[in-house]
Amino acid sequence: MDKERGQFRAYLLGALPEAEAAQLDEQLFKRDDVLRRMEDEQQMLIEESAKGLLSGEEESRFRAQCSRSPQLKQKLAEVEALIATLQARSAQARRQETSRFWLRFFVILSPTLAVALCVAAFLNVQQRRMNETLRNRPDSAPMASAAPAVPLRPSMEGKQFVAFLAANVVRGDAALPRLVIPKGASAVELQVEVHGAGTEAWHVTLSEADRPVWMSARVPVHRLGPETYLDVHLDAGVLTPGAYSMQLGSSGDLQSDQTRRFTVAWGK
Repeated sequence: MDKERGQFRAYLLGALPEAEAAQLDEQLFKRDDVLRRMEDEQQMLIEESAKGLLSGEEESRFRAQCSRSPQLKQKLAEVEALIATLQARSAQARRQETSRFWLRFFVILSPTLAVALCVAAFLNVQQRRMNETLRNRPDSAPMASAAPAVPLRPSMEGKQFVAFLAANVVRGDAALPRLVIPKGASAVELQVEVHGAGTEAWHVTLSEADRPVWMSARVPVHRLGPETYLDVHLDAGVLTPGAYSMQLGSSGDLQSDQTRRFTVAWGK
């Protein structure tokens, strides 16, 4: 703040020594340019007070001046009202902008949600139809459900445990299919859905903790309507409790292109 502005502000706040104030009164009376600068400084004081920018001492002095001048008090009230109106409009504009953002967000997102729901519904219907078809096959033992994160109910034909592993199971560790094999089972048949017909026989490697426990280069392909699956027959003793990964491939060079993961537990 320059010297002249400091003098004007002290004058307006009643802090200028009496002799200097008298000299400034004379200049204000004689010179229009000084009067205009004084009015500008007064307007700045009014706005700073309305915005709460004055120091404690300045605010106290300015409010004292307002109490002695109804005109100054009125100007302050008008500026405070204007600032309050502008702040209210700004807040309303922010709320409207937020509302428009969410509206645009949901307009963009809604088609995506609709597609996702349709896909989920389609997969659910397909899974139910496939399970129902497999349960009703005349050449198969009853199948156990392989829905992710739900223990499979034991299905026995003699001493053989039969389960179906779908191709679209969730891949997260917490949602892997869980095979609960009955204690009396001596053999396990895993009917594993695969994508693509490929050759008439696939190669399969079953591993526990990256350690192969069973493999075959010729697991026959079976087809039932649009579904294609492999029949994997295991000695029940191969499967100890734990997590397993099954690598599947239809190419002749034994490259695996599909994976099925599941966990095994033994019933009482």
